[in-house]
Amino acid sequence: MTAAVVNNQDKREQRVKNVFRVILQHKASSRFWRGAQHFARGGLELEGKALKDWVWGMMWMMCSLKYWRGDEARRCKKVLKEYGGVR
Repeated sequence: MTAAVVNNQDKREQRVKNVFRVILQHKASSRFWRGAQHFARGGLELEGKALKDWVWGMMWMMCSLKYWRGDEARRCKKVLKEYGGVR
């Protein structure tokens, strides 16, 4: 039995995809949430540079969700910013 080797980039991508899953669980109560869910759904299938480019668009969408508050929102936004290289 061989163990799968997971590098740091794989872990970072997995964290981003977990954020996408959190966003998809929210009730789409506004057009901004529906847009964020569109980005999240599309990003689940991407990897590498394509995922990084997608996250840039997602961060723009997250700015539109400025009223998403709380610990969950802070954690999710932090993961996206770190992955996208935003300080």
